[in-house]
Amino acid sequence: MNPTDCERIKQQLLRMYHDLDRRREILAGAIQQHETPPGEHERRVVPSLSIESDLRAEMAEDTIAAQIAEALDRIADGTYGTCRACGQAIPRQRLEALPYATCCVDCEAWSETV
Repeated sequence: MNPTDCERIKQQLLRMYHDLDRRREILAGAIQQHETPPGEHERRVVPSLSIESDLRAEMAEDTIAAQIAEALDRIADGTYGTCRACGQAIPRQRLEALPYATCCVDCEAWSETV
């Protein structure tokens, strides 16, 4: 990737990270609203599906945020756009679609079958 492409993707990643951060704050607030006061656990037999959904969403957001941070690190150290599995360049179309991708499509497909 040329420096202009890297800078454009870096800005995209920073926007994505900022948006995720805002969503994570909203999720954290929603989860906090569902917290059970001390002594209430005995009265709650079935956990709220809403709480479970919020927790799953928060975990997914955290995973994506970590992947974005790693992509920004790879841009900084000059390894961005190189497949971690085979060492070949990740196609620009893939990086534009999934800017925090760490593997080319072939290696990603192979890793999912293993």
